[in-house]
Amino acid sequence: MDLIVYAFFLSLTAGAYCIMHCSIFFPVAAGASGLSRARGLYTVLNIMAGRFVGYAAAGIIAGVAGEHVSGRIIRVLDPFVYTLLGILFLLYGIEKIPAFLNPCTHRIHTSPFLLGLVTGIHPCPAFITLLYESMKFSGIFLTVGAFIVFFVGTSLFIVPLLIIPALSGDTYRTYMRRVGLMMAVLLGFFLYCSGISVLFQEPAIEPVPEETAAFVPAGDIALSGVEQCVLKNGSVFTAFICLAGIAYGLGIRYARLMIGVMSLAVIGVWLKITPGTGVFIDMLTHGFRRSMVLYIIPLSMIAAAAAAGRIYCGYVCPVGIIAELAGRIGPQIRLSRKVHSVLLNFKYILLAAVVTLTAAGFRQVGQFEPFSLFASFSSFRVAPVVYTAVFFLTALAAGRVWCMYLCPAGAFLSLMSRNCLFPKRTICRGCPILRSTENMEGECTRCLRK
Repeated sequence: MDLIVYAFFLSLTAGAYCIMHCSIFFPVAAGASGLSRARGLYTVLNIMAGRFVGYAAAGIIAGVAGEHVSGRIIRVLDPFVYTLLGILFLLYGIEKIPAFLNPCTHRIHTSPFLLGLVTGIHPCPAFITLLYESMKFSGIFLTVGAFIVFFVGTSLFIVPLLIIPALSGDTYRTYMRRVGLMMAVLLGFFLYCSGISVLFQEPAIEPVPEETAAFVPAGDIALSGVEQCVLKNGSVFTAFICLAGIAYGLGIRYARLMIGVMSLAVIGVWLKITPGTGVFIDMLTHGFRRSMVLYIIPLSMIAAAAAAGRIYCGYVCPVGIIAELAGRIGPQIRLSRKVHSVLLNFKYILLAAVVTLTAAGFRQVGQFEPFSLFASFSSFRVAPVVYTAVFFLTALAAGRVWCMYLCPAGAFLSLMSRNCLFPKRTICRGCPILRSTENMEGECTRCLRK
């Protein structure tokens, strides 16, 4: 039963991505290309039948392999397979997939059934993931059932095309594509973190995770107390996110700095909410085994990025607001376009390093983010004081240096924002961050600069 449930949830995360790549039958479903509605429906059913046969065959292969592969081999392979699958999902999410893994490169028009068969069994990350997980179970009926459930779950995204022909147009496909790519990014981080943590045999989960320490005042030890405190702080944090979303949606340009200053006072100084990269990693690796109340803050940040981009970075982040205010005082040094473009990608390297080390159990890595250092500044230790001084000097010289080039949490939100549901599409005049349209949606902080 666990495999069946896993297959269904995997199909829901992969279905939107499947509909993006297997969309060769969209015109057919709409009755385009000179085909009648009845003929188009017949063709689509042939494609679906091909997918069904492909999935059933994969289930049989997985069941037979599961009866002959020992559990010891599977346990040895687990961390490596999960890590590689995570990387593959991330490549899909940022649209850097190898050509041979893209079903759109299979030009098989002679038979709709054969087309469905090929698009059903092509080695996409979701298919490989379910195939590998099915090999851990013995019994062909169970594995075939899992693949049938996977087929049903992915097909749910296609049903509206058959009922409402208007949805077969570009709008539905575009939104499904964006949702699918964002789900691929999240699933990629989840599998990669899981693989790394298993590889390094992370110790058992403690009742109070370290990543939530920044959200919880000293003295709250009981789990119920932690949940109550995180819920209170998370509600305030989410309110600021919603306020930022409303201001951005209405295009109120001058509300951004007002919200930012209030966020700095309430979130940064009073509540000391410091959501660094570690809390995202902890949520992706342990979230399903802990109360999701503990992750209301990262969930609200991800939801905001998925909807409208990096409005958290531009409106709410205390570190970003400090850097921007300091930059307005300084000379605003601007690097050359080439150097700027290279440094913009550096934060993704830092994100990969922080994710790998944190998932491997080196939680101290998160202490070198300004979020954590500002929270511990009152202790007047040498490292926080020196690091904070460097941060202020660079902010005075060039504004959001940390946000543009170094912030791992910003890099994570950037990967989510590049396929947000409501993209900005244009570059503001004189923008200090964007000097080309490359990954514009991911880098833009929605400052509404004219």
